Amino acid sequence: EYVLAHELVHLIERRHTDRFRALMDRFLPRWRTHRDALNRAPLAHEEWTYRRSAESPPNEDAASPDGVGTSGGPPDRA
Repeated sequence: EYVLAHELVHLIERRHTDRFRALMDRFLPRWRTHRDALNRAPLAHEEWTYRRSAESPPNEDAASPDGVGTSGGPPDRA
């Protein structure tokens, strides 16, 4: 809910300005609580394992001939 509200408010106010915070207060009054909980959550854990699924191609992050990664995002810039 917080992430969705945050991104939708960015459609109105691009930067994290006082106006942005006021809009967040209006649409999601407890947004700071949600933000703080999200920021405390781990991004990864040393015991978590990550495996490529059988459906995913072996080079899913490789750039295609048109220069766009197969994941749909822009190619990495080095």
